Amino acid sequence: MPDDRARLIGMDAAWLKVACAVRQPLEQLPPLQSAIRAQTVVGPTYLLNGHGQPFASKSAFGNKFRDWAQDAGLTDRTPHGIQKAAAELLALHGASQYHIMAIHGHSNAKTSEVYTRGADRDRLAEQAMEKLAGLDW
Repeated sequence: MPDDRARLIGMDAAWLKVACAVRQPLEQLPPLQSAIRAQTVVGPTYLLNGHGQPFASKSAFGNKFRDWAQDAGLTDRTPHGIQKAAAELLALHGASQYHIMAIHGHSNAKTSEVYTRGADRDRLAEQAMEKLAGLDW
């Protein structure tokens, strides 16, 4: 999977070994599969810089991503922000910190706990209020 992931974002596999603490193979979701299949793949990557080459670094990709987001009318969007939003959505839908840890390649549960803490608190507060509502006052 790291090689596929590298191909997707235009990075070499060596860079991804540094960027991702844990190598975890993941299935591509249907919308991503459809988008990839709709493109004409040129060379070893799906996303290329303005010169038709793979991105040289995480920063180069991040800068271009921000440009694409701004062109689409989306301000303040970054690759990390999209990853964070996905983690928060997962947490809101009941994913544990270990689920998030597994798909984001975190090697430490504390890293993923950041995303679940608020969602867990909200869920627990709602359950506690249901318990209070069920009491015979």
